[in-house]
Amino acid sequence: MSEFQTCPHCGKPTPEENLRCIYCSERLPVNSGVIGGLRFGRGRSLFLIVVALVLFGFFALYRLF
Repeated sequence: MSEFQTCPHCGKPTPEENLRCIYCSERLPVNSGVIGGLRFGRGRSLFLIVVALVLFGFFALYRLF
């Protein structure tokens, strides 16, 4: 179930993962939305670690064969 945030422009609740308000269509703050959470939150570090481990795994398997 999605959490809601209040739009700073119209004051109505809109889902956190949206980049635009569903009522007034104004852009929401940069740190909102799924991608915003990855780029500006703690999720970025986790994302980069996972990508690095996947790349390392592919290169390790490539060298074995």
